[in-house]
Amino acid sequence: MKPLKLLQNSVLIWHLTCGIWAIALVGSLTVYQRSVLADPLTIAQNHWDAIASQNADRIVRQYSQDAVLLWTHGSLEGVYQGDQIYQNWQTFFKKYQIQSSHVIEQNNSDRTVKAEIVIISKSNASSNQQLHLFYEVQVDEQGKILYEVWQTNAK
Repeated sequence: MKPLKLLQNSVLIWHLTCGIWAIALVGSLTVYQRSVLADPLTIAQNHWDAIASQNADRIVRQYSQDAVLLWTHGSLEGVYQGDQIYQNWQTFFKKYQIQSSHVIEQNNSDRTVKAEIVIISKSNASSNQQLHLFYEVQVDEQGKILYEVWQTNAK
């Protein structure tokens, strides 16, 4: 009887070990997935930081190849894709020299972030001016911007 009891204990230990390994594997994959799939809010905040740095090269690296940038209302109104996105940011920085920015409100769900942002800029036409912007961005699994909307003077 002792060899049978020893075999049963060995099988039990084997099953427990396999169960522990399975739990560890699932936990590791979950942590890996969270680290690989970028957080949309972090992506948006990094994008806002890049905009504040007024570096168009840094900004456009954050977009996917098929990205769409949409400005509604205001002087930059239009739909931009590809090289037009770079040109849009160049135009924006020529027109507005960012002095500071402040995120009033932000929220995210799934792969989308919405925010309300105020930018204080120095314009060529005047001294400091305040841009009140409503913002929305959708990102892909790799953390690249797919779709971005900047809305000014929203009613």
